[in-house]
Amino acid sequence: MKKLIEFSIGNPVIVNLLVLLILISGALSYVRLKRELFPDFSRRVVRIDTTYPGASPEEVEELITARIEDRVRNVDGVNEMLSTSREGHSEIRLQMQSDTDMSRALGDVRAALDRVVGLPEQAEEPRVSEVLSTIPVITVALSGDIPEQELREIAKDVRDRLRQVDGVATVSIFGIRESRILIEIDPERLDQYRLSLDEIRAAV
Repeated sequence: MKKLIEFSIGNPVIVNLLVLLILISGALSYVRLKRELFPDFSRRVVRIDTTYPGASPEEVEELITARIEDRVRNVDGVNEMLSTSREGHSEIRLQMQSDTDMSRALGDVRAALDRVVGLPEQAEEPRVSEVLSTIPVITVALSGDIPEQELREIAKDVRDRLRQVDGVATVSIFGIRESRILIEIDPERLDQYRLSLDEIRAAV
């Protein structure tokens, strides 16, 4: 410490220049520093979504999920793989290691998907994305003694209006159930026309 003090006293010009450099560097860093109230942060998860309209969960698992899993399980940095196959949709999540470069991981996963063969022609192109954790700034709850379909349409209208507000990045709807159409089959008429359930499902 004594030598540092002696150096500072003996070289005032150098010391003043160093202090000035530190102040300028601090000011530039402060101006350029990215500030967010609720920042997104990576969960080190890569998500692969594939849509196969009209397919049963079993078909999605066999024709989509299993074939993609075979290719992406060996991507560098994959720590864990979880998949979900439901009607018309396949979702695969890859938990990457903590030190993984996510930009490179996304590129490696896309390269692995390019080597997947045998996907059904009716299936859409697999979509690759990084799962980010976000914290909503505002949550709006809608309720009322009205039919669910009408409440769903009101929620969509509110979402579209909020998206037009300056400064709003994204607006998402949660808690609504997907619309479904139930088709009841008359066994006698099915036999009369000599049709099978698989043929009816394919036509739908």
